[in-house]
Amino acid sequence: MNSADSSPAVPHLRETLGEVQAAARDQLAAAWQLHVDSVQAQLEAGWREHIARVFEERFSELSEMLEKQVENAIAERSSREWQVSLREARVQSTRRQADELTQALAALKLTRDTAAWGQTVAQASGLPEGAAALFLIENDRLQLAGPGQTEEASEFPEQGLPLGEAPAIAHACADLAVAELSRSSEDLPEIIAARLQGPGESVLLAPVVLKGKSVAVLCGVTGDPEASRPQLELAAVLAGLMWEARGGPALHAAIWKTPARSVEWSSLSREDQDFHLRAQRYARVQVAELRLYKSEVVKAGRAAADLYGALRPEIEACREAFRREFIEPCSSMTDYYHWELLRTLANDNPALLGPGYPGPLV
Repeated sequence: MNSADSSPAVPHLRETLGEVQAAARDQLAAAWQLHVDSVQAQLEAGWREHIARVFEERFSELSEMLEKQVENAIAERSSREWQVSLREARVQSTRRQADELTQALAALKLTRDTAAWGQTVAQASGLPEGAAALFLIENDRLQLAGPGQTEEASEFPEQGLPLGEAPAIAHACADLAVAELSRSSEDLPEIIAARLQGPGESVLLAPVVLKGKSVAVLCGVTGDPEASRPQLELAAVLAGLMWEARGGPALHAAIWKTPARSVEWSSLSREDQDFHLRAQRYARVQVAELRLYKSEVVKAGRAAADLYGALRPEIEACREAFRREFIEPCSSMTDYYHWELLRTLANDNPALLGPGYPGPLV
């Protein structure tokens, strides 16, 4: 057979190889998700201890500074009493900050729209309400992730602000490092400074990094940059990690507009929060197993835009189990299995679930 006879088969072969590679990637991603959830289950119990250790390390210099400032007071009172009080205050502060970041991490897992995401990250900075704001970077333009902080603040342009008009932010994002500047600096556009309502003249810029690239920047105004910097920087790091875990740009997809019961994380008790985290992990594992062990059926369901029809027995069994194990015992529960089906099985495209999909359980 000459080359002219075999050439028509080459495109078909390439297409077949591409399909095989795509299926393999999807199965590997599912296997990785199962591994990640297994590790998370082992580490989750020690999360607060890990955060506390991070704060202990990051705030060691701050603690030394505070100790020097109270030396005169210690001389006037019992040294032992003051040392005990100082240690107790330090422990309480560390626990409070660790709890704030733990709450933020849990809330970021549940957040389903850009505005709420920006508000949660800003709150995790530890700065007063309105003193911090998150700006997304899209096509070299800054977009405010969240509503305006005050009526006095000028309108942020709907099309965004060119990154080139904010040199300080551009440099911080390029360097992937926290930067500090004066609130009145010419390198900080007035329209951004107007969003930061709080005491102090120092502005901190903490890039949110995703796969080695700045995708957003957390800005905060403070009167004590040395004290504020550690928690603001950690909030930006958490945002980057959770953004990657949630699929990066999928944060902005229309998928999050699908009606389902929302969760006010701060109103949940510690026990309910733990129960919600178990439900999230259950949903991730169940969907990852579908992608791993039913890859050909998943592929066919996506191609036909009817994943529910292709996997109806498996999906219905998991839906019923989720209802029984998580929704019925917990009045605040949302349908995490529904969200996971949309996010990872349907690739953030609700239409792929098919016309017969019944929607969220709650």
